[in-house]
Amino acid sequence: MSLELVTLPCLSDNYCFLMHCAESGDTAVIDVPEAAPVAAELKKRGWELTHVLLTHHHDDHFQGLKELQKDWPDAVVIGAEADAGRLPPLDLKVKEGATITVGIEWVRVLEVPGHTVGHIAYHFPESEVVFTGDSLMALGCGRLFEGTPQQMFESLQKLAALDPQTLVCSGHEYTATNAKFALTIEPGNPPPCNNAPRIPKTCAPPENSPCLPNCNLNSIPIRSCAAIVPRCSNRSICPVAIRSPSSPPCARPRIISEEQMTQTAPGPDNKPRCTWCIGYDPFIPYHDTEWGFPVADDIRLFEKLCLESFQSGLSWRTILDKRENFRTAFAGFDFNIMANFTETDVERLLQNAGIIRHRGKIEAVINNAARAQEIIAEFGSLARFIWSYEPPDGEIDPPQSLTTSPASHALSKEMKKRGWKFVGPTTIFAFMQSMGLFNDHAPGCTIRPAVTAARQNFARP
Repeated sequence: MSLELVTLPCLSDNYCFLMHCAESGDTAVIDVPEAAPVAAELKKRGWELTHVLLTHHHDDHFQGLKELQKDWPDAVVIGAEADAGRLPPLDLKVKEGATITVGIEWVRVLEVPGHTVGHIAYHFPESEVVFTGDSLMALGCGRLFEGTPQQMFESLQKLAALDPQTLVCSGHEYTATNAKFALTIEPGNPPPCNNAPRIPKTCAPPENSPCLPNCNLNSIPIRSCAAIVPRCSNRSICPVAIRSPSSPPCARPRIISEEQMTQTAPGPDNKPRCTWCIGYDPFIPYHDTEWGFPVADDIRLFEKLCLESFQSGLSWRTILDKRENFRTAFAGFDFNIMANFTETDVERLLQNAGIIRHRGKIEAVINNAARAQEIIAEFGSLARFIWSYEPPDGEIDPPQSLTTSPASHALSKEMKKRGWKFVGPTTIFAFMQSMGLFNDHAPGCTIRPAVTAARQNFARP
């Protein structure tokens, strides 16, 4: 499955990008030249920002972050380990070969020094997109502010080695000026599209209106200027989908339909199950015996809230693999014990390689333990409070078509008001989904009838 790509013009000639996973609700922004266009697009589409991916330390690529964090303080900020001292505070420091997740898709980190020595790119292999910042652009590459020509050449060779159908999303609109410059260096070697003289008309932006800076890597010989063909002058915002090698460079991307989102796939026993659980064996028992079955136990509910908080910016596979380690480290998620954790416990947890060692998340779940005690004192149980937000029939229909809902927004808002942390509406939607507050198993999934029966027989707190 591919993610949805949105291109946002910023400042005078910058671009930033949103990558959205409809299945998980995760949304990443790649660079933040300014906050307003990003915030406006997120709110218009009803998306929650979960990741901020920074390519390098130049101000015009992150100066909008602080303002953006006012509305999305829980978004995980990711950047180069080598540039950590020159970037805003990072939640996750990455280097060559690191992998992160946005929704259900793995993202590879590529070190591409040249423009700056700590510059990185983010490659989404399944969606066949690479975000190159100021390293590779349409018909050119970034100016060498810090790196050497050899570093830049090697970085471009690394990018050229990606699948030829990879969509390149760069950080600036320099197509027309790059074309003019390239022809002064190699007048007898026009760009592969053989229309460089027409680029100012077809790709150069009208006044205050940039074009889409997306290019394919197909048929790109990385020469001295790394010339590449403009993918499409169409400025419309559209999803990215996996393209076959025979797809023309300017073909409209395939849109993932709602029907495809809810399809099933055969499990090990050939019975149909939700597609998300296929391909990794431990997902099957979790899907078959836990996910979506209603829960009224306060400890289990609190555990899931904590694990969903730790999952932010990561995959559920990572959390599930570490769940027993989490249970041991956090006293079985007994909130009465956790509420008494001190700074000594925080430091102990930060040294525990078996869990996610993220200070902000660790401190958040300890804080949330005390908030859980307050809710129990008021409502009698955490379950009674949470199940009072059970969505009405029909609110989530068809299954797996939403990533937030009115109920998840309402519960998230109330929990934040009560001092809970890392409980955004997308996180809360995933929590409600897994704890059985609604049945989100796909139609045709072999487990859906069992969940329906369990919910019918469930005694609401």
